[in-house]
Amino acid sequence: MACQQRGGAAFSDLNGLQPELGASNLSILVRDYMKAAGVTEPGSMLRHTAATQMLENGAHIRSLQQLLGHSELTTTQIYTHVCIKQLQEIHSKTHPADLPPKTSG
Repeated sequence: MACQQRGGAAFSDLNGLQPELGASNLSILVRDYMKAAGVTEPGSMLRHTAATQMLENGAHIRSLQQLLGHSELTTTQIYTHVCIKQLQEIHSKTHPADLPPKTSG
């Protein structure tokens, strides 16, 4: 991996070097940082985090299913358990019984 020493780099490896950022090098950086943080299953953790964030930001579960390559929706649904709080908030903000009556005007 070709590296240059630079101060204040947005991305640097554990030795403070800034690599050329291609997909392969970025993967290596992420792997190294996760390893240094004690993450033993980086692929699973990163995949789960990305899927959860996508759902929380409004991605449709069927789209996420295709993106993750799951043949069964039930496999994708494991990512939805952390979104329950957000669903409760949406429900309380949008359910007709919880909204003030509309005024005609």
